[in-house]
Amino acid sequence: MTIGPPSSHSQPHGRAATPRRLAAVAAALLAVVLGACSSAPATQSGGSGATSGATIPLLRIGLSWDTANLDQTKDLDAVFIDSLGLDTLLKIGPQGQVEPDLATSWAQTSPVTYVYHIRHGVKFWDGHPLTAADVAYSLTYEGNPKGVLAYAFPGFKSAVATDPYTVTVTLTQPEADWLDYTGAQNAYVFEKQFTQAHKATFGQPGTLVMGSGPWEFDSLDPTKDAELTANPHWWGGKVPIQHVSMLFYSNETSLALAFRAGEVDLTPYVGSPNSFKATSGATLLSTPSCHIGFFGMNTTQPGWNDVHVRRAVAYALNRTGPLSGRQTAFSGSGCIVPDPSVEDTWLGSTMLQPGGWNFAEYAPSSLDALLSQGLTTSTPAERFAVYAKVFRQLQDDVPYVGLYASDLTAAVSKKFTWSDYSAWSWNTPYVLGVKPAA
Repeated sequence: MTIGPPSSHSQPHGRAATPRRLAAVAAALLAVVLGACSSAPATQSGGSGATSGATIPLLRIGLSWDTANLDQTKDLDAVFIDSLGLDTLLKIGPQGQVEPDLATSWAQTSPVTYVYHIRHGVKFWDGHPLTAADVAYSLTYEGNPKGVLAYAFPGFKSAVATDPYTVTVTLTQPEADWLDYTGAQNAYVFEKQFTQAHKATFGQPGTLVMGSGPWEFDSLDPTKDAELTANPHWWGGKVPIQHVSMLFYSNETSLALAFRAGEVDLTPYVGSPNSFKATSGATLLSTPSCHIGFFGMNTTQPGWNDVHVRRAVAYALNRTGPLSGRQTAFSGSGCIVPDPSVEDTWLGSTMLQPGGWNFAEYAPSSLDALLSQGLTTSTPAERFAVYAKVFRQLQDDVPYVGLYASDLTAAVSKKFTWSDYSAWSWNTPYVLGVKPAA
């Protein structure tokens, strides 16, 4: 049984349950309140993040999991690599406001319609110009309602290039967080022509992905690393780090030991800060967030692979709470579910059972005001603060569910500083603000 931070969960095939995968699970289970609480972009995305020249020849980023495919619809954890090479439609500014990125301007022309005007002069790494057709294709590809990224594209219906530099997005229903949650955090743009020419191998080692961002993808070895090189023609300016090595480790302890040995310079996510700091000697950077964890049973391990054990534990957890006698909404790794047919599912729409989780039914009425406040705030930063309070109160009021809120923590070696690390650091070129220590 696991009751702990996200890094302590495990998933099938021996792979660690990474923050991006748990973000997908959380989004599916708590869509009512997580509109702005996913991995989100740092303030350095776009042209303002570049410096006058490459000041760091090599930055080694360590991850306590591997990545087998740079296509996020095949591997959610690709975000930690993709975000360094793929530009997004919009970005989040220093105060949490939505700002231009690939889209220089936009307008909401109806409750379900958004029109984006695409930046001229942007080129992919192969020299082809980026146009509205690439943007529309990327959004349609990523926003597939049956795909694993569906949670990041709530209400998405269609994206159409209405002229070479204009894209019109239509939703099935109004979505208050569409601009910041999707447009600025999850709408990565890649080349349509390249993707269509490599349909069978898109994202895989040897093919990779064609983007327009600050670092070009050179190689991917799922057993070892990914290598990236600064894009000399990035529209945002000179890229301050010439080469980035993304190094894969089997677990967080191995990553911490690599830090101590001087083999790693930075990691964007630390799941167990105290033990990591003690082992690594690295400087930790923490920021408040509404990142959540939840109770889970690893159905691939002895004991937990027996449905009778799982049912007994589910009964023990639920019998004293208001869900006594009912099936809860948890599936996947968070399998407080007496139905064995759904306990192995991790990603996609099957995470949420038919009918969904009626949050209002199970949440104490004292949360109503907080939820209303969160849904009417104007920036992601404000929603972070509100939803963190929601989760902390849930932690106290509904302890049998096993939800808890926690800070986001990263680590950096003493050779560098990372002054702009924030609660929205994952879905962006997050190392543009890394500088050599004085």
